[in-house]
This record gives sequence, structure tokens and C-alpha cells, in this order.
Amino acid sequence: FFRIIKARKEEVNFVSAFSSHEPKSEIWKGLEEAAGGIFNDYINSDLTETYLIYNQFRAKSAGRAHIFKLLPFDFNDKKEGRVSLDYIYEPNPEELLEELFFHYIINNLHLCLLQSWASEELTRMIAMRQASDSVKEEIEKLNISYHKARQAAITQELIEVVNAQGQN
Repeated sequence: FFRIIKARKEEVNFVSAFSSHEPKSEIWKGLEEAAGGIFNDYINSDLTETYLIYNQFRAKSAGRAHIFKLLPFDFNDKKEGRVSLDYIYEPNPEELLEELFFHYIINNLHLCLLQSWASEELTRMIAMRQASDSVKEEIEKLNISYHKARQAAITQELIEVVNAQGQN
């Protein structure tokens, strides 16, 4: 399960929701369309913020809902002591940033979707393991009950044979 939320100046709306029950090809196509829409809206200043809500993958436990702020970028976590250098860009910086910006959006959408899928699969695996363990425990209990009943029947038969021998 995966949702994209866009916030315009005075409204917040869900843009897209993706589920693992949909065909994968449709989901990838929908992601690319959503990324293109986010990109165009942000470039045209129609968009103030974009959030991704997804199940974050956590090894050995079920995922938990996570909110990721896709846009705008947070530049407050710059490292101290870095030297700023001027680079020569080919093609020009605007084209390069536009291309990188779109790839940033689509890659983060893919990452969140894949984490959601992985989290969902892990949750299923955990549920199946617990169900298997419960069945094994129940089989063991039934096995013990069967063996006790069988042993009681054998003991009863032996008692009857011994009593029959004693009466003769």
C-alpha cells in the first residue's frame, strides 16, 4: 500500500494510491505518470509540498507506516566544513538539474513502492510462519492424545487377557 499526497497553496489531496493487488505493469506506468505530474506541478509552482506515505520495510518485523517528505528539498542538513567548488556542466545546469530532479522523484517513488511491497511480503511470511507453527503444535497435541488413547487401549486389552487367563 502506497499513497502520494500533494499539497497546493490551500488544499491537500491524494494524488495516487497503489496496491499490490494491481498488475505490476500498471503500477509502474502509474508511478511514471504520477512522477511526471509532480515534476510539472512543482516546476510550475502549483505545488508547495509532496509527501509519500508507505510501509517502511523493517527486517524481522512487520513494516510500519512512514511519511517521507519528497518536496521541497531540505537543505538544512548541510555538512560543515565542505568547500564549495564551481563546476562546468554539460549540458547547461538548468537541463541537468531538470533531468536529475525528475530522476530524484521517480527513484524515490520506486524506492517507497518497493519498500511497501517488501514489507507486505514480510508480513505475509510472518503470518504464514505463525500459522505453520500453530498447526505443528496442534498436530503434536493430537499425536500425544492419539498415543495416550492407543496405550490405554493396549493396556485394557492386556488386563482383559490376564483376567481371562486367571479365570481359566
